[in-house]
Amino acid sequence: MKRLVVAFRSHLTYWHLIHNAMKKYTCNLFAILFLSIVFVACKKGHEQLPYHVNQGTINENFAYYDCATCGGYYIKFTTDTSKFYRTFQDLSSFGVTGSSKFPLKVTIGWKPDTTTKLANFINVVNLKIDN
Repeated sequence: MKRLVVAFRSHLTYWHLIHNAMKKYTCNLFAILFLSIVFVACKKGHEQLPYHVNQGTINENFAYYDCATCGGYYIKFTTDTSKFYRTFQDLSSFGVTGSSKFPLKVTIGWKPDTTTKLANFINVVNLKIDN
């Protein structure tokens, strides 16, 4: 009868060791899985590309005195010549000023302007003047 008790106790000891090891590895596995998800989900350091990139021409800056929705720059893309796109942005940070010789050939990175509820308005993200 003592042998059965010893075998039973050793069995409990092994089961306890296996159980603790599995708990430890399971926790490590979940920790690695969690860190992997966080690493993949984190925003990377590089800048996101604009929504669209097109080549086109910028026509003259029109004044605001005609109407409230007039003014800004009129942009015509070479891929879509059927309509003008417009922006109220100050493009002087991109090298486009009132003294620039219009029409300017440019490559524009842009996104649709969601703040103005007017058709064909865009936000210029980046702009390169082509010579």
